[in-house]
Amino acid sequence: MIIYQQAEAQHIPGMTALWAETFGDSEGYIRGFYAHWFAKAVCLIAAENGTVVGMIHMLPFRLRQNGKERSCYYIYAGAVSPAYRGQGIFTGLVRIVHQRSEAEQADILGMPASEGLFSYYARFGYRKVPFYADAVCEHAAGQTVPAAVTELAAADYARMRNAMLQAMPGAAVWENDDLRYALDEIRCSGGFARLIETAEGACAVLGYADSETVRITELAAEHGARADYLAAVSALFPGRAIRCRCFPGEPGGVHCGIFRTADGSEPTPCYFPLDFV
Repeated sequence: MIIYQQAEAQHIPGMTALWAETFGDSEGYIRGFYAHWFAKAVCLIAAENGTVVGMIHMLPFRLRQNGKERSCYYIYAGAVSPAYRGQGIFTGLVRIVHQRSEAEQADILGMPASEGLFSYYARFGYRKVPFYADAVCEHAAGQTVPAAVTELAAADYARMRNAMLQAMPGAAVWENDDLRYALDEIRCSGGFARLIETAEGACAVLGYADSETVRITELAAEHGARADYLAAVSALFPGRAIRCRCFPGEPGGVHCGIFRTADGSEPTPCYFPLDFV
């Protein structure tokens, strides 16, 4: 018999094993996730005879739109053991997510792992909504902008991100300790998180770089010209194309997520670049 419940500490080893089997992440990465999120998130499991066979995580945050904030959950790392798929277990977990969120009048957002999952979630009232634009960033070849580049501290990141969000019509707002986790997560995953300071201002830049492309997951500046910061990034990673996640209204390929409002209203685009993945 399948039992649905909120996970307890004794379930973490089973959840870790299911996570590694499903997503292939390292034990260290998964351990870091639970060290930060287990006490503050809603971690739901499906279990049979004490063995974890399904799970989903509800990460709390706030959505700021039109000067107002409301409670939300980001659904993340949903999985069912291969031997138990096709039995409606994940649907059972999703229904519990809805019961919890509706009781709290909280919206739900998520980023499906594949295009086919959008139609699955649509059955439960989720709408497909733009979360960010993946823009190709133009910068003058060989442009040199004097800049100091150091490792990004969580306090600087939180300050710059909050300043940037003030100018956006809608954006996800995370607690400062969640942003600290985001920095640890991106570094653990082989990415970078730097503070760039020029004569005009400073910015936080997070992302990943390979031999051909720099993919900026977030560039948060209090003030100053974005082109100057991009020139500094180009100097760090010479000869590579730069792509940057921006508000979905900016030019670039649009990446969408799913959005289910607590009151059933039509959701609007919001800036949601941090997918903790």
